[in-house]
Amino acid sequence: MKQPDVADAKGSQGSSHGQIVMASFESAAVTKRDILQWAGKGSEGIILAVTGHRPDKIGGYDETHPTRRAVRTGIRKVLEGISPTVALSGMALGVDQDFAEECISLGIPFVAVVPFRGQENVWRGYARERWRNLLRQAVAVVNVSPPPYAGWKLQRRNEWMVDRCDALLAVYDGSPGGTRNCVEYAEKRRFSAERLHILRPGDCVESQSVPAVMPAEYQTACAPC
Repeated sequence: MKQPDVADAKGSQGSSHGQIVMASFESAAVTKRDILQWAGKGSEGIILAVTGHRPDKIGGYDETHPTRRAVRTGIRKVLEGISPTVALSGMALGVDQDFAEECISLGIPFVAVVPFRGQENVWRGYARERWRNLLRQAVAVVNVSPPPYAGWKLQRRNEWMVDRCDALLAVYDGSPGGTRNCVEYAEKRRFSAERLHILRPGDCVESQSVPAVMPAEYQTACAPC
């Protein structure tokens, strides 16, 4: 597909200079080749996507919690092992954002695959600023659906990534939810064991209690975004 003019994209989602931003009506036409070219990597390479739990299932909202830190170390090891050409993050709280930060740390270009325009508006304070800071460092932003929030748009975002990636990292404890839905979709798409990498939080470190109180900046009607 033809890349949109940077001038056309500028201003959407507070994009940085030179960053590609795809509107929802354009997202369906995006190909794997487009994604690799956005990252400046030609037309060949490995695209790694991620799916995973929100903070409450990976040690909590305190990022110094042993489980949270161990999961993040596991994410980094997978990234180092696969060494993807470009990565895809759905930009949700927890695994998605930790994955994006590890990509930045390792110098791996990533695309922010946003479920709907205005995803950050469901959070406040630090959570919103962290999301915006990550978005500024993405090589491209794809808005899969138009606003407002709807639960089905999160799965549509997941399917968009699975349909365009070569491998999927799933930080998944086996519980019901969006991560399971994404893994099951990948399995339906016949992802082999070599393409589907499961990282189980419980295997990273001995399970410890998670604080029951969610910080105010994350307290919204649709925090799972």
